Amino acid sequence: MSGYVLPLLLAVASAAMMYFCCVRPMRRGAAGHAGPERQPAARSCCGAPGAQSAPDADVDAEIKRLREEVRLLRHEADLRSDDTGHPVKEEIR
Repeated sequence: MSGYVLPLLLAVASAAMMYFCCVRPMRRGAAGHAGPERQPAARSCCGAPGAQSAPDADVDAEIKRLREEVRLLRHEADLRSDDTGHPVKEEIR
């Protein structure tokens, strides 16, 4: 009997957390999922689509910069390879 108590409590706690963080704000129209006639009042833990804060924009800019750097490094590696597509042996360390 006691083996069922902990999983049951965890299930109830997770359902309550989902209700308070996701379902309740959506029902109020505050989760960013509301129609155009309602203005979102606050952001839920689910996140409002299209509502990015400043740190999210910084992360997106950093990701874009790193992807460009990876693209350039791959291009340089292609230029250093021989006709077979393998790196030249002197460059392998």
